[in-house]
Amino acid sequence: MRIPMSHVRARRGGAVPPRLAGRCALVLSSALALGVGLPAGPAAAAAPEKSGPIVEDYDFVVDCEGFAAAVSGTSTTRFTAFFDRDGTLTRLHRVTHAPSDLIVNTTTGASVVLRGHFTVTFNRVGTDTFTRTITGFRYMVNERGSGVTLQEVGRIVYAPDQQTVLAIAGQHDLIDDSAVEPALCALVA
Repeated sequence: MRIPMSHVRARRGGAVPPRLAGRCALVLSSALALGVGLPAGPAAAAAPEKSGPIVEDYDFVVDCEGFAAAVSGTSTTRFTAFFDRDGTLTRLHRVTHAPSDLIVNTTTGASVVLRGHFTVTFNRVGTDTFTRTITGFRYMVNERGSGVTLQEVGRIVYAPDQQTVLAIAGQHDLIDDSAVEPALCALVA
């Protein structure tokens, strides 16, 4: 499957390729599986509900405007959902570990290994709105002889619009999700 550049949006608030930009595609379906939208539960708050590990193997191709980059890897994701005493989801916590995604230029064979271990927390701030906090390292690339060549590490908090940055700390080479795909393509160009 080819993913066009227009499909990528910054991990800070855009439509991300399903597995490339933070493996965020599972959040909505997992939240629904954990009971979001179900009738309210008992009067007392329930214990957090846990899900996972969900292990996902993936292979896809990214269009790098002039060449294709094949991406393959495995991620493990765990979810914890927290509810108030009315049974309403108040926080969704997702931990993703993707230790070695391989990105290969299908023309030249140039390759890099992309690592990630991060937590995404959605906190309810309104009826149907959530802030998003990402901590850890979503993207980390080390290259022999060059050291760290790409890092998206630290903590970042997004407003409910999922684009406005409320707080930031760390080293963020890819603060704008629209920069993710071009940066990865550049590493194997």
